[in-house]
Amino acid sequence: MLTGPKLNGLIERYKAAMFTVNRRMTALLRDEMPGDLTLDQFAIIQYVGTRDDCTSTELADVFCVGKSSITAIVSRLVDKGLIVRSPDGKDRRVTYLRLTEAGGSMAIDLNERIGSLLGAYVSAFDEAEADQFIETYEKLARVIIQGGGEASGGEERRGFMKSIVKFRWAVLALWLVVVAGLVLTAPNMADLVREKGQITVPDGYTSTNAGELLHERDAQRDNDGGDGRGNATVLVFHGDAALTDAQMSEIKAGIDKLKTEKEKLGIGSVTTHFDTPELKDQMVSKDGKTVLALLTVNTAGRELSEVREGLTNAISDVKVDHYYTGNWIIQEDVVESSQEGLHKTEYITVIFILAILFLVFRSAIAPFIPLVTVGISYIAAQSVVSFFGQISRFSVVELHADFHGRGHVRHRHGLLHPAHQPV
Repeated sequence: MLTGPKLNGLIERYKAAMFTVNRRMTALLRDEMPGDLTLDQFAIIQYVGTRDDCTSTELADVFCVGKSSITAIVSRLVDKGLIVRSPDGKDRRVTYLRLTEAGGSMAIDLNERIGSLLGAYVSAFDEAEADQFIETYEKLARVIIQGGGEASGGEERRGFMKSIVKFRWAVLALWLVVVAGLVLTAPNMADLVREKGQITVPDGYTSTNAGELLHERDAQRDNDGGDGRGNATVLVFHGDAALTDAQMSEIKAGIDKLKTEKEKLGIGSVTTHFDTPELKDQMVSKDGKTVLALLTVNTAGRELSEVREGLTNAISDVKVDHYYTGNWIIQEDVVESSQEGLHKTEYITVIFILAILFLVFRSAIAPFIPLVTVGISYIAAQSVVSFFGQISRFSVVELHADFHGRGHVRHRHGLLHPAHQPV
């Protein structure tokens, strides 16, 4: 193999010769082009004429240019009546390029003229020199095609992709096994959001200080032999007018029922002005329309929705308007509303994307392929995030939106410009 100064000298000679030949040949060939036909357009015509079925993607690969450049050239040749686009009868996504009668005649005429032009130069060699020159030039072409003149990384990537295509069913099976394993072993995303996905208020704020006081109170009750453990919960009774004695009795009966079912409902303690009259000013409004009861509810090991449902059903027979509130209830409402909104968004997005894909594919099966692909990718990503990601309800929303958006844009681009369809 050539190295060192000898190689460098040959490279300089090659560069000088190539510059001269390319510059002069380009000028000579340009003079042979009829009308406003460019050399690039002629190269496309010449290549399409040698192929029975040719696509824009193939042209882009052969000429090492972007599909947008090929699109512009092909469109001009179609406008000139030299090339025609022919859709595949079996697959409407595929469109082939073929020469028109005028395009074929022009290709034959130009090849004859260029052959005469090149023949005048090749005839300057004797037969042995001509054969050696062509064989050497062909060897250079083979070396370049095989990657000797390119970055090795490109060839390695192509080899890798060829291996993927060759073993596509094994790769697909392995991928499905990995996704199934992730789905079966990953933690429940909704539970993680409830447990770790809440945004906390920074230290120093009033609500944070109040929470610390509640924890200190609960700890003190534990030390005193009471059961202050659990989530602080407020039970609110209210009416449009001042509550009557009969309504107060009904409220007291409801609270007594909660006390009776404390263990079943997970209630640690109940504080009301019925038990502690000194608290009346704090727990009964001045206009007598509202009464508060403070509860500590242990939710450990239970679904928050089940805990709230049990508390609600326990006093369902109380006719006075009432409701529960508290930090854990508010957070549960936010999580549920977020999930409901996501589900509605999923349905709307799927319907919208399907409508677009049906219009593009005009097929009953093809539109579902990108949807299934994005769906499987989303399931795998969600499982990975649940294992290793920082979870919040907003990250879940972003994950949904990102996959719907990317799937829509990516496949819309892929469908309008698929791998085998020219533009």
